[in-house]
Amino acid sequence: MAFEIKLIYIKKYYYLIVLLFLTVSCGNRDNKKVPLKTIGYNAIIEFEKRTHNFEKIPIDTIGTIFRFENKGRNTLVIQHVSSSCGCTIPEWPMNPIEQNEKGIIKVVFDAKEHGHFNKKISVFYNGKDSPIELIIKGEVVDTKEKSPSNEIN
Repeated sequence: MAFEIKLIYIKKYYYLIVLLFLTVSCGNRDNKKVPLKTIGYNAIIEFEKRTHNFEKIPIDTIGTIFRFENKGRNTLVIQHVSSSCGCTIPEWPMNPIEQNEKGIIKVVFDAKEHGHFNKKISVFYNGKDSPIELIIKGEVVDTKEKSPSNEIN
């Protein structure tokens, strides 16, 4: 009887400890996020280009940079950037971008198979036109056929 009572208390404390652990571990640890209420939803992002054509590339990892400027009156916050496939990895600024400031989004493409490709990158930000789509495209070919200008620029 005493053993059964101790077992009940152990189960209660076990669930309490697990619940406490989950509550603490799921907390927001990203201190860089700025509440959208303080910056507004009318940011305007303007890209120098929205499409990059790699033309012909070998099977390799290759990248490009999309340059942009905050043309709006409000602070620009890029909330998330996603790609249409796991072979395309975007990297974007986590800090807010003030009016008339510039920034870049780096995109790395891991070309593993021959053929044409057309990948979409969606940029989610605090503006009415969000998300904006960027595109990388080209053709993966044998090394002999590659284009001369396929460096990050």
